Amino acid sequence: MLRSIILAALFLWSLGVLGQATGTIRGRVSDGSSGETLAGANVLYGRGLGTSTNLEGRFQLELPPGGYSLTI
Repeated sequence: MLRSIILAALFLWSLGVLGQATGTIRGRVSDGSSGETLAGANVLYGRGLGTSTNLEGRFQLELPPGGYSLTI
């Protein structure tokens, strides 16, 4: 009986964890003509959330799985 309760609890917990899965979008922003990386550029997606690039022009966003259009 106790084993069944523990297994049921683990199953329900795993559903909660799997339902909150996120993916990672990584990239580097550079100038189209010179190729220089752009530090501090804003990287936004449709819901008004985003991040900024680091000193090397790189960024990383943690988002739920789906399709996104990024604005730099």
